[in-house]
Amino acid sequence: MPGDLPLNLVGRRPDLVSARLRAESASARIGIARAAFYPDINLAALVGFQAIGLANLFQDSSLIANAGPALRLPIFDGGAARAGYRAARADYDEAVSLYNAALITAIRQVADAAASKASLTDQIAAAQNAVNAAQRQLAATRQRHAAGLDDLRRTLAAERALIGARAALSALNTRNQQADIALSVALGGGFAETPEYKPEANR
Repeated sequence: MPGDLPLNLVGRRPDLVSARLRAESASARIGIARAAFYPDINLAALVGFQAIGLANLFQDSSLIANAGPALRLPIFDGGAARAGYRAARADYDEAVSLYNAALITAIRQVADAAASKASLTDQIAAAQNAVNAAQRQLAATRQRHAAGLDDLRRTLAAERALIGARAALSALNTRNQQADIALSVALGGGFAETPEYKPEANR
């Protein structure tokens, strides 16, 4: 595990990608909802109505009818526009909240997986030392047995101790491999940044 794990690595996680896209989409809808407050007038549609004042423009329903689809005045539906903006803003706030929650979850999972890796690294080192010590003990016991200084029971006990130490080391190595997978998943795929997920690539 590298010593540096940039936070933006988690941006590759499918749950964060989905949450971020939802927030971006909701943000865009706010802009659309804001635009609905303002009249969208095709000035070419007003040719022939030059003598009519702006006050009449916003009051004369017959003018709107004559202008047809070229004249869209959402301001006449201000209540609906305000409601639309409030709904879009609520969707955005919810999307941002969900994204932040997903990000916190991702960071927690990475931190937990990294802590597990660090702990297992220490445990594996200790287990390897235990295996080495058991091997030395077995070798010494066999030498003493060959010299007639120890009986066979001590040799068998040393062999069992070595088998147990190796089994413990093997179990830790298996857990370490599982921790590698868990950390990779938590990061969204490995330790290396890929160009499509680098911050500069998203600007």
